[in-house]
Amino acid sequence: MKEDASIENIFGTKNKVKLLKLLVDQEIISFSEIRKHIHLNHTVLKKYLADLKHAGIIREYEINRFKIYSISHKNKRARLIIQLFKQWDTK
Repeated sequence: MKEDASIENIFGTKNKVKLLKLLVDQEIISFSEIRKHIHLNHTVLKKYLADLKHAGIIREYEINRFKIYSISHKNKRARLIIQLFKQWDTK
């Protein structure tokens, strides 16, 4: 496993967990919508998304100049993250 894809790097901060939860809850979401929901600095958010993309957990699309993101359902770790959030939210 590459260091960038370590569990510590993926879940390392409260904001990273918020980002993952938002990505799980939304089918697709734009960079600007993520910023509105999480209130992260542009540079920090860009780094978090790059880490998730590098780990294969999310997919990035570019439409015109807009970046769109979604969970990669083909990735085993992404599916586990989805299950984690669904189970965690179950009462």
